[in-house]
Amino acid sequence: MMTLGRRVGPGVARGTPFRLTVDGEPVEAYPGETIATALLAANRRVARRTALRGAPRGVFCAIGVCHDCRMVVDGEANVRTCLVPARAGMVVETQAGFGPATDPGPTGDRR
Repeated sequence: MMTLGRRVGPGVARGTPFRLTVDGEPVEAYPGETIATALLAANRRVARRTALRGAPRGVFCAIGVCHDCRMVVDGEANVRTCLVPARAGMVVETQAGFGPATDPGPTGDRR
């Protein structure tokens, strides 16, 4: 029986929460959650905006296939947040287009 953390429903313990920063705002997360999970729990749906139209994108497949959840994490662009575990102190930013450190190549972002 776990004594630390918060219980959610019968027999479910989430552990001790911690914080990461998303676009300058604190977001609470729990051990074992991905960044995307913490964002969805905090009702934050937009991970990035497309390069051409600025259309919002967020978690779609949640298994790393679609790449719509890409964000800038600790200064690294194009991190698939559905695959990366959240950790205390992380700095996450909404990504614009292809992010600050990448080259889109000849095809660009047409979505």
